[in-house]
Amino acid sequence: MKKTALILTIILVAALCATMLSSCYVSRPAALKKVVGTYELTSFTRTYPAQEDGTEAKTTNLIEEKEIKAYLVVTADGKGYYVYSDKDTEVTTHQVTITYTYDDDDSSKVKEIYYTDGADASGDGSPLKGHEHLGVYFKWTTKKLTYSMPAMLGRKYSQSVRYDRVDKATDLSYVNKKFGKTLVAPAYEVAQLDGLLTYEGIYDMNSPYVYYYMDYRPAQNKATVYYMLKADEIQKSQDVTATFTVNATVADGYTQGSIDFMFGNVAMTSAYYGTPVTSLVCHGEDYEMYFYHYRRGTGNITELIANAMNMYNEYKGNE
Repeated sequence: MKKTALILTIILVAALCATMLSSCYVSRPAALKKVVGTYELTSFTRTYPAQEDGTEAKTTNLIEEKEIKAYLVVTADGKGYYVYSDKDTEVTTHQVTITYTYDDDDSSKVKEIYYTDGADASGDGSPLKGHEHLGVYFKWTTKKLTYSMPAMLGRKYSQSVRYDRVDKATDLSYVNKKFGKTLVAPAYEVAQLDGLLTYEGIYDMNSPYVYYYMDYRPAQNKATVYYMLKADEIQKSQDVTATFTVNATVADGYTQGSIDFMFGNVAMTSAYYGTPVTSLVCHGEDYEMYFYHYRRGTGNITELIANAMNMYNEYKGNE
């Protein structure tokens, strides 16, 4: 009996794995020139199955619950845009890369696309995570991208999304009209640095800085710098122009090099391997500043400065 149960368990796990790896959409492929355009998120649901304790199955409409507005702009050159907002998130615009999967029976038609904003792409995709696989379904007046994930091991819910094509625009013009503003996306290479970049040199004897913080806004090529020198202990801030240059080569399909930044007259750099950079370093004469990144909305500059000052004063008091 135990042997039979073990075999059944192995078969069940294998079946679940096969389900996870299979395409979770109904596809009706179309030529890429027809697929390109602007899509609106029209359905985003999660369903939790019934439980043994009697809890009934429940489906949540996340568009209504979170008041989500999202658009995906698909182009033919492997680039695009994702625009997202909800009741807790101001409208954000991301440049994305797009990979097209062509139909096995007709290589002239696209059956699936995959977009990513370059952030950590582990785990299941969703409109909230910056990456998704989406099946192409084009028939008569129906032009949509869909994907569904079943509830299974490690995922307590099933999930389904649908995007409908609402315009032929392959730029942000349609989305600009819907939001009533001109949206600008930061460059793909540096987009993940948007937010606060922080360094404390309190315990580094060679560092001239108590702290050095930057509110970096790559979409506007600007940053606000907050810093304090140990020499005068005066809190300072200034707005600076932020520029970057990609210095990289591609060999055998691999990208390698650096992205070099100028924040005002301060040079910084980051290694670059073809995906968005997520860290920065500034090389001083006999010190280095490695910056920690806070995504926009997750770090408070006033609290960071206050905390740095508390640590600095405590450190001086113990000298």
